[in-house]
Amino acid sequence: MRIVVVGAGVLGASTAFHLAGMGANVTVIDAKLDGRATAAGAGIICPWVSGVEDPVFYRLYAGGGEYYPELMAALAGAGETDTGYRRAGAMLVSGDSGELGWLERTARQRGAPAMGDVRLLSEKAARALFPPLRPGLGGVFIEGGARVDGRRLAAALMRAAAARGAVVVDGHAAVVVEAGRVAGVDVSSERISGERMSGKRMSGKRIRADRVVVTAGAWTDPVLQPLG
Repeated sequence: MRIVVVGAGVLGASTAFHLAGMGANVTVIDAKLDGRATAAGAGIICPWVSGVEDPVFYRLYAGGGEYYPELMAALAGAGETDTGYRRAGAMLVSGDSGELGWLERTARQRGAPAMGDVRLLSEKAARALFPPLRPGLGGVFIEGGARVDGRRLAAALMRAAAARGAVVVDGHAAVVVEAGRVAGVDVSSERISGERMSGKRMSGKRIRADRVVVTAGAWTDPVLQPLG
C-alpha cells in the first residue's frame, strides 16, 4: 500500500515509522516550517491526572503515555537511542490543598499500572524533591511520569522510518481530489532525501497514494484546501 504522510513532527514521524514497519510504501512530506508543536512542547508524559472527562479520549491519551517503553525498545532495536526519554517521575504542585487532594484522588481512581506509586507531598517533601520550588506549594508525585525531547524523538523516528524504506520529501503539500476522493498529493518547492532517492530534485511533483495521513498541525488548512 502506498501511503503519504504530510508533516514530520512527532505524530507524522511515528506514523511513518510504524507503517513502514508494517511493509507499507511510505513517503513523508514536510515543509520544515518554524513553530511546530513538536519543538515547542514541554515533553511531559503524565496523562493520568488529566482533567479530561471524555472516556474515549482519555483511553487514547493514557494509552499513548503507556506505550512509550515499548516504543523506546523498538527504536533501540533500530539503533536509535537519542530521544531524550527518561522515566523520572512527575510532580504536580499547588498551594491549594483541595486541588492537590483532587489530583491524588483522580490518579488513584484511574489506577493505571504504568502510573506506579502516587504520593501526596507536604510542602517540605515537595521542596526536598525539587529544591527550587517556591515556598507554599505542596505536591502530588506520580512515579510513572516521564519526559521526552520532542525534536530528538521525531528525528529518531524519521531516521528509523528511513531505515525501513520510507522516503522523505521536503516541500509543501496539498491533497489531490479525483472523483470525490483523495488520490494523492501535489508537492511544490521540495527536494527529496532518504535512503532510496538521495540527491534527486523535483518541482511540482504529484505523488499518488492509496491513503494520505495529514499530521500537519497548524498548517493543515492549506493541505486540505482542495477539499474545501
